[in-house]
Amino acid sequence: MIWGGNYFLEYLHNTRCFAVWDKMNGTNPMADAELAWTSFDSSVKMFRMHHFSAGYEKKIHPTQKPVALYKWLLTNYAKPGQTILDTHLGSGSIAIACHDLGFDLTGYEIDGDYFEAAKERLERHQRQGQLIIGSEIATPLQEAIPL
Repeated sequence: MIWGGNYFLEYLHNTRCFAVWDKMNGTNPMADAELAWTSFDSSVKMFRMHHFSAGYEKKIHPTQKPVALYKWLLTNYAKPGQTILDTHLGSGSIAIACHDLGFDLTGYEIDGDYFEAAKERLERHQRQGQLIIGSEIATPLQEAIPL
């Protein structure tokens, strides 16, 4: 899967399956969607989440993606036990998604400032932990209801 792969089709083989993030931007001047080229033999799939409701605590990278997008991608395309490779780690959204869903991740980022910011973001997320209540998982931001 390559974000922006639609710009490099002369170097990539044809595919039936693009993953599309519909940003639901409306009429503002930003792009309405982002495309990821994939090597999967399936139809185009679309994830819809408004760019401004992506839940960034603070945006640390110009092309930062929401964690929810990566969770959707992992749920729909990855298999349990696989190691995920990200050669452009950026803000680390994929690292948080992998952590939450139990995937191992190998990530690379050439920019030292982005790498440090992504590392701090992941460490902050990991420190939050999770509470398991029965078969439900409650994050610290959710209110636990007494049983």
